[in-house]
Amino acid sequence: MRTAQAVKAAALPLGGIAWVLVAPFLGFILTTALLILTLVILMRGRLLIGLGVAVGLSLLLHVVFSVLLRIPLPFGVVEGWLM
Repeated sequence: MRTAQAVKAAALPLGGIAWVLVAPFLGFILTTALLILTLVILMRGRLLIGLGVAVGLSLLLHVVFSVLLRIPLPFGVVEGWLM
């Protein structure tokens, strides 16, 4: 396996581990947006579209899980601004 392919293959599981470690400090929305944006960049996606997708998907997931389903999510800086 080439190095670039190895990085892409390891990105999702390592990103998941990083999310679990960082989310309690940064909160759900910011950590999820950073993870999605990082994955988009690693997969050579377009930066501005990736940024929009990352922010939009993070907010959508927050609304679905926290607001509609009332599942407690890690609270951080961005969530403090929204409340």
